[in-house]
Amino acid sequence: MTNKEILVLQTLYNKELSGLQIIESIANTKGRSLDIGSFYPVFQKLEEKGLIKSRWGTERSNDRAGARKRYYRLTQSGEKSLADIQGFDNSLNWNFT
Repeated sequence: MTNKEILVLQTLYNKELSGLQIIESIANTKGRSLDIGSFYPVFQKLEEKGLIKSRWGTERSNDRAGARKRYYRLTQSGEKSLADIQGFDNSLNWNFT
């Protein structure tokens, strides 16, 4: 799993967010701007793997030329994958002394 995929899963933990909200949250956490376009293929890949699910919002806004937002959330498989990743990270005992 790529770093971007892990960041998306972590960001969606217990939340449903739009694509832009996910990217902004990651950017704020990392303290730097991100290439927005590079994340949408990540969303698609995670959805194909069954780790996230998306839905189209019903609201339409003028600032998006009437386009609807797409919202993402973790699936049960996504939650399990995230727990497995975090468990693996916690099991590593990096002791270099």
